Amino acid sequence: MKRIVSASVVAASLAAGVLVPGEVVAATPCTARGDSGVSDGTQMKDKYEPYIDTTPRTVYNVPGYYVSTGALYDLKGMPKGATWALATQDNLTAPIKVQRRGEQLELFLQHNLRKEGAPHPSIQPGPNTTDKLDIRICYPDNSTELVQMHPKLVPGQSFLYDVTYESQRANPGQRLTIRPENGNYREFNTNPLQLPKDASWTVRSHASWDTSIDKQGVVTTTVPRDSRAGSEFTVAVLYADGTSDEARFTIANTGKGAAAAEKPAKPANSGSSTAQIAALVIGLIAAIGGAVAFLLPQLAKIFGDGLNLPV
Repeated sequence: MKRIVSASVVAASLAAGVLVPGEVVAATPCTARGDSGVSDGTQMKDKYEPYIDTTPRTVYNVPGYYVSTGALYDLKGMPKGATWALATQDNLTAPIKVQRRGEQLELFLQHNLRKEGAPHPSIQPGPNTTDKLDIRICYPDNSTELVQMHPKLVPGQSFLYDVTYESQRANPGQRLTIRPENGNYREFNTNPLQLPKDASWTVRSHASWDTSIDKQGVVTTTVPRDSRAGSEFTVAVLYADGTSDEARFTIANTGKGAAAAEKPAKPANSGSSTAQIAALVIGLIAAIGGAVAFLLPQLAKIFGDGLNLPV
């Protein structure tokens, strides 16, 4: 914490489009509450040192937003009856965004829009801080002071990085290699970071193409030779800090030179032809006749004249 001897008080609040709606109080001149209780003539501003806990706090990604989750801070070291107000322009605290929520200070990390001639600091791994967060403290004896706070916000890796793949266009049978990039919200930062080397990657082709991905997130796939349709791909990344993210891209198929799919061979006719059936029947009749001719003499010997058989 750093005390500021002389500084102008600038009303500020988080700009329109605050990520987390709620009871947000804009910066206003603070007024003390209650009796001063000071009897030795020393002003309260000289006796107290308000502060916030500067232990690094981790904030995380909120899908679809360029602003992280918020971190709430209590102002400590103030006497009963003292009040406070924001006294800083929020565009000076980049990449940290500041607002008041009830009696707490709420801070975010934000990927800022890069403006020509006025680049904003990019969010970096590890603690991100600012030296422009000023708080106006008003004491019960009506003495005031500006106190500078130095919070430390650590971005979760899924918020820090922005994995992107460029969509492609290819011919049937073509093999492609697509490398990931850290867009880091592209135009929102001046110095995008390199993607980490300790992440885990998986990939899926929605059209079930032969596809693989290596330890650096590089995707390799081959367009089927007999295909005229493209495929969408989903890449999932798991970072070392346990946070995760997804990226999608497509490969359009030109269809040029697609090999015609081989037609399956017509199975041989397993049924019997009319001639075969007729030959089978004749053969059966001949066999039965031969059997009867053989059995008649044998039966005659056994039964003699008592066996009357039709002629």
